[in-house]
Amino acid sequence: MHISTRPLLPLCLTGLTLLLGACGTSAPTALTPDDVADQPWVYTAPDKSVAAQSLTSGTNSLSRETMLEASNGWGPIEIDRSNGEQTSGDGRTLTIAGQTFSRGFGVHANSSASFSLAGSGATCTRFRVGMGIDDEVRGRGSVTFQIYLDGTLAYSSGVMRGQGTGRLKWADLNITGKQKLRLVVTDAGDGRSSDHADWVTPQVFCQASGPKPGVSFSQSSVEIFHKHHATLNATFKGISGAVKLRLVPPQNFPTGGYAPGGSRPIVLETTTATLSGSERTVPLNLAAPGLPGYFNETDGTEGRLSYPYTLIASQNGRDVASATITIDEQLLRLEPSVEYPDGPLRSGVPGTFVVTMKVTPALEAVEELGLGLDSSGACQESVQVTPVGSTYLENGLLKRRYQMTCSAEYTTSLNTHVGLGDISGYREWWYWTTFGSDITVESAP
Repeated sequence: MHISTRPLLPLCLTGLTLLLGACGTSAPTALTPDDVADQPWVYTAPDKSVAAQSLTSGTNSLSRETMLEASNGWGPIEIDRSNGEQTSGDGRTLTIAGQTFSRGFGVHANSSASFSLAGSGATCTRFRVGMGIDDEVRGRGSVTFQIYLDGTLAYSSGVMRGQGTGRLKWADLNITGKQKLRLVVTDAGDGRSSDHADWVTPQVFCQASGPKPGVSFSQSSVEIFHKHHATLNATFKGISGAVKLRLVPPQNFPTGGYAPGGSRPIVLETTTATLSGSERTVPLNLAAPGLPGYFNETDGTEGRLSYPYTLIASQNGRDVASATITIDEQLLRLEPSVEYPDGPLRSGVPGTFVVTMKVTPALEAVEELGLGLDSSGACQESVQVTPVGSTYLENGLLKRRYQMTCSAEYTTSLNTHVGLGDISGYREWWYWTTFGSDITVESAP
């Protein structure tokens, strides 16, 4: 077998009709496919001047798409013609087992052609193609057809010959999510003589695609008070059907600290949504149940938390869209006071006082108040305080009545520790504030 040592000539490309023929390596005219197939033709699309065409919605004929790169064992690859000889356009009607085809590629082993599967406003899902040895070699030749998707072998025809049964085969492949298609023909391991092969009716099926899935917010941050709720409007697009939603705190979110159990992140109460594919705004309900941030033991206050949270939408276990928003969590402001509705307390006689708590912003529900006392003097050892009833709401203020008995006459500054107790659905304790109140205990008449 003769092997040419001539260097390949530079290739050019001026249009689709010239893509696979006008430029290539010429071989001596005396050679025929029966003698040799060692005059390879090679093409690579220029990086800038020619880009791969984008497939559109519907049925696309691959013979109308631009190749990314190609090589052929005997002359140029022919478009919609058989391989023929060493010059462009010298092929015949694509014919396999007596059946003719108007679309396809005529090649000679060893051959390779690559295409982009990128769609323009479309998602390509299926590739169908027929294959076989062209009748022009009169029953000779043997090849293997192979189809690669993103570099992985997706189909192999096995050895096909120019005579006998099974001379025409079809492949039908799912190409959803794939980016690159490569058509390969090998010589089946027995040499390349007469290995004229045809890819016929190569079709790429694509569906119109909507906008890229996404989610966004109309604001860069949202504020929420501890023990309260807030609404965050999220706008979804390009997503159809039911989605699951989750809110993910940043990796540096504090989970330790002085508070029991550490800090707790914001909770997303809206965990699902049904979308139509078009743009839709969904109100998301947020709750701030956990103690936020760190506790400052110096002044008994906690710092404000401001952290970026990521909202993630998923379908069928796969994340499809996400967006980040800063959530500022703030503590409630507590202002306690004490009232003595029945006048001064008398030694040895039970008396009442009322603890009042102003909460800003107001709580969404009535919650229990807790009380602790730290007194000095004669009453310190003998004071008794008992709650009377439960916390109630009056004019927007939380109130609770207590009964107190002191066995000795005394006037003292009573340190009263008032706090919100076990908040239902939130946490166990915190939010205590200390204030002083002068309590006069008189002798009983």
